[in-house]
Amino acid sequence: MKILCCFDKRQQQVQKKKLQTSAEEDVTVYPENLNTFGTIENIYEKYHITRLGKEQEVHTKHVDVPSPFKTNIVIQDELEPSRYIRIDFSGIHDSYYIGINEIHFKDPQGNHIPYENIMVDGQEVDNEKVKPAFPPHGWWCVVDGVHSLVFDFGEVTHVKEIYFWCANAASTPKEMKITDGHFLPDYTGYKYDAELYFQLAGDVQDPTEMIFQGGLTCDEVIESLNSDPPENQFKSFLSLDGKSQFVFYQRGSRTLALNYYFGRDDSFSEDVGMINSTNPHKNTIDEVEYRALTLQELRGIRAMILDKCLKESWKSSRDNETILRPEDVNLYDLSKHLIKPLTVERNCSFKELFHSGSTTPMYYCSHWWGESVFDFISCVENHAQKNELDPQTATYWVCAHANRQHDLGVDLGNDPSQSSFNRAMQVAKGVLLVCDINAIVTSRIWVDFELYRTIVTSSNFDIVIHANGMPHLIANDPLPNETPYQKNRRESNFPFERVCRQLLSLELHKGESSMEIDKVRILNTMIEKRPLDCPNALERVFKNDSQCFEYQQDLHFYNLTNGALRAEMACKAVSIALSKEDQSLENFYGFNLLDIISKDTSRTTIDLQDLASLDSVTDDVFAQLMGLATAPTLRKFVLNVVGCKNLTDECIDSISFPTYLKQLDLNIGYAKNMSNAKLLDLPSKLPPSLETLKLNVCGYKTPDGNYLPPRFGSLMHELSKHISFSLKHFEFTTQINDEEHLEYSTEGENKNRGVEGMCALLRKLPSDLESLFLCVEQWDTFEGKMLASMFELFPKNLKEVKIFLYSGDYVYDENMASIANCINSMKQLCSLRIHTRSDARTGTYRVRNIHTVDEMKAFA
Repeated sequence: MKILCCFDKRQQQVQKKKLQTSAEEDVTVYPENLNTFGTIENIYEKYHITRLGKEQEVHTKHVDVPSPFKTNIVIQDELEPSRYIRIDFSGIHDSYYIGINEIHFKDPQGNHIPYENIMVDGQEVDNEKVKPAFPPHGWWCVVDGVHSLVFDFGEVTHVKEIYFWCANAASTPKEMKITDGHFLPDYTGYKYDAELYFQLAGDVQDPTEMIFQGGLTCDEVIESLNSDPPENQFKSFLSLDGKSQFVFYQRGSRTLALNYYFGRDDSFSEDVGMINSTNPHKNTIDEVEYRALTLQELRGIRAMILDKCLKESWKSSRDNETILRPEDVNLYDLSKHLIKPLTVERNCSFKELFHSGSTTPMYYCSHWWGESVFDFISCVENHAQKNELDPQTATYWVCAHANRQHDLGVDLGNDPSQSSFNRAMQVAKGVLLVCDINAIVTSRIWVDFELYRTIVTSSNFDIVIHANGMPHLIANDPLPNETPYQKNRRESNFPFERVCRQLLSLELHKGESSMEIDKVRILNTMIEKRPLDCPNALERVFKNDSQCFEYQQDLHFYNLTNGALRAEMACKAVSIALSKEDQSLENFYGFNLLDIISKDTSRTTIDLQDLASLDSVTDDVFAQLMGLATAPTLRKFVLNVVGCKNLTDECIDSISFPTYLKQLDLNIGYAKNMSNAKLLDLPSKLPPSLETLKLNVCGYKTPDGNYLPPRFGSLMHELSKHISFSLKHFEFTTQINDEEHLEYSTEGENKNRGVEGMCALLRKLPSDLESLFLCVEQWDTFEGKMLASMFELFPKNLKEVKIFLYSGDYVYDENMASIANCINSMKQLCSLRIHTRSDARTGTYRVRNIHTVDEMKAFA
């Protein structure tokens, strides 16, 4: 086959034509059909594929709702554009009524979408017997826990997310089902049918007239699918001659299948256009770490495989006999049929064939070459979409496409710590482990070494796997507009059992490598031995002689590495172990997560941010988790158990932190059974050298709108005694009740306990504090002049201030003027946010909303 990627061939084939421009410039015109990858067909258009199919599919997103609830729920990841959205509510957290303050629908640009609420509880709105629930007059309040609403946008509309606000924790619904249609879908039986298909290759034909490989008729194919349904909910079959391909999908799973072959959005035609407009060029990218592919380029590779695989009769690189379907192609196959042929004459990387040029990777992809390329691209695409990254700017470093496959020695080098892999990881913001369904990736020593380097450098580490027809993601941090509770519920669908059995027992030194010399060098790098090519370390691994002194020394290094890798996965599994009824921290699919984490003697960070609203978090569990904070190397500890209703005063006794801790994020807010008196013991337990402190001790909001147990000024007085002098960043969330005894009073019974405690705390903040965030969820006796008094006490070197105060009186203009004068003396302040909302004592809620320093200074 003649390859048209070489610049020299291009020069020979191009018929040059000189045109004179108005500026008398010579312009060389090349034939439009001459491009790097050859012209590929648009499979989507060729077979007239649409997302509707034979019947309108309806999809439902299930949302477990924590209390209280105020966030955007992304729905575009599971639902399709539709004219209608149906929302079903069920259950109530701690009340006899559901109360929802606001619902807003937003498009991809964040704009509110106008709507009409056309049905309430299955009945059409007529504004007489049945009135619309939204927009509400104040809020929507309805007794009992099972209700439904249908919204009409007037035309098919792309809704990216829905904003919900349930201010009252007790009246928050427990569960929502959000559906892109009038009614909940009913795919009883979920059967396969000869009409539920789309074609990917060959002449346009009716599959009922085809004979498929194995001599199967269409009826026999459907019978086999119904008797043994595939895990993915769809499966493709080749015709007997291997030229045609049909995908049959389970009823209700057409969208799932289309997402796999063409991507979630309707950009497949753009991907094809990008490939067909890529012309040959001589540009090179000398630094291998900057050869990352954009997501659109990865999707273009998928389009090429769809077009070329059956047309060119690609066969497996393993036996050179097996005919490949597009979804069967792995990187070994792709390298054989596409990458190497197109790059051989230029001796370039596959990335260098594209026009995007030098590209810094956002994420480094750690993966196994034997995984399906379609699975891999689907996983990366899902990761980008969940993180709201643009396909043209989201960049991923993939070794097969970044390294020059005809000259690997130059890119890889002899030192694993200086290889192209390591260099790419250093410039990327994080690592994405793309795990195959059998977790074979964890048996590859290069992958394990990459993951270890990620942990050592404290880089973001996400894991994604393609299972049950779709990708599942474990993210290092909550995704955009995702609360920790939502993160936990989403990750509960991750197939942990499959992955954990490998990652929680991983032994890096026993990992496999295609080239033995690679394993030799990695082992020597781990045990810090030179020369790197010395085979002795590998020989000791093969012998596995526990009596060998040198091998015992090697094992010390290996165990440090293995412990770090296992602990990283164990930390990611903690919230899931506490979410599944048949699992626990001590026995998570046979592994003790607490023991694994404790054995990692090099860990500097423990981040348990997604335990919010879990009923399984009891005082005993809290004590177990606090026990992890005693690691001698720990510098950062995050524990978010907000809304865990089974925590009591007893959990405070188990709190203990190492003196050397630098960053602490402790969220024990919305606890029903944690008293102010017991919380007075907490400040003395804070480490003395903290640089960052985030603390939430807010009580629980009851059905009548009050926060209980109450929080008093005494708590802030006590906290003021233990503020670290080295503190740079401080966040504090509470509510303030002034009906407390006068232990701290100096001016008689009329003294406001709340403002006195707040001012005592502010006076003790270090002068070089850089950022301050104060949130008081309820402060009934608050007055605007108090906010001005607080600003007078703020450290003058603050760079960022956020203040949120709810209830109490309005902040009047004269109070705002006083605050503005205080800000004029805060010369380094560059970010300011103030939000106050009164308690409607005048008949309406009155709000102050300040977003910038200049906006505030205007009141001076």
